Amino acid sequence: PKLDRVEFDQEFGESFDEALVAMREGVPAMQRELASQMSTSKILCLTEVPDNLLMWAHYAESHTGACFEFQSVPEFDSPWGAARAVEYVEKLPLFADADTVSRVLAGEAVFDHRTIMDRFVYSKSVHWAYEREWRVFSGDGRERTAPYEDIPFHVPELSSVILGINVGPDFCERVESLLRDRYPGATLRQAHKSQSAFELTISET
Repeated sequence: PKLDRVEFDQEFGESFDEALVAMREGVPAMQRELASQMSTSKILCLTEVPDNLLMWAHYAESHTGACFEFQSVPEFDSPWGAARAVEYVEKLPLFADADTVSRVLAGEAVFDHRTIMDRFVYSKSVHWAYEREWRVFSGDGRERTAPYEDIPFHVPELSSVILGINVGPDFCERVESLLRDRYPGATLRQAHKSQSAFELTISET
C-alpha cells in the first residue's frame, strides 16, 4: 500500500509479467483437460416445465414418448436435491473472472478445477432459456468410460408420467400396467393440443 505505481512496477512488475505469460501458455492445457473431463461426465438434465412444445419435439420423439415427473421426498437420499438451476448467458463462460485472476497473481487463491467445471456445466446459451433446465452433475459417475448410467429412484419419488400427444395405444397400455404394478402412487396423465393456442394442456387419463 505504501508503494506508488512506478515503485510497484519496479518491485513486482517482472514477476507479474512472468505469471501472466505462464497463465496464457497454460490455457490450452486447461482447455484440453476440461474437454476430456466433459467427454466422460455424467449430467442428469431436468426441467420445470412439462408442457413445452419444443421440448416434447426435441426429447420425446416428436410427442411419441413420455415425460416423468419426479418429486423430492425428504426422508429419501435422492439425487434431485443436488440439482442446480442452469444459468442462461449470452457469452461463453470464462475460466476465471478478473477478480480471481488478480487474487491468483497476488498469491491469495488458486484456480479451482471444480469451480471451473461447474461454470461450464451449469451455463447454457440464452437461446435455450425456454427449457428452464436444472442439472445434476456427478463427474465421471460410477464408471468413467460408460456412455451413460441409470440413476435409481424410490417408488414415492415418481409422482406422474405424462404421455405425449402421439403415443400409440400399446405404449399407453404398457405404461399404465407398469404404474399399476410398480408405482401405484403415480398418476398417468396425457398431453393434448390446445384448441385455442399454440400450447399443450395436460390432464389425467
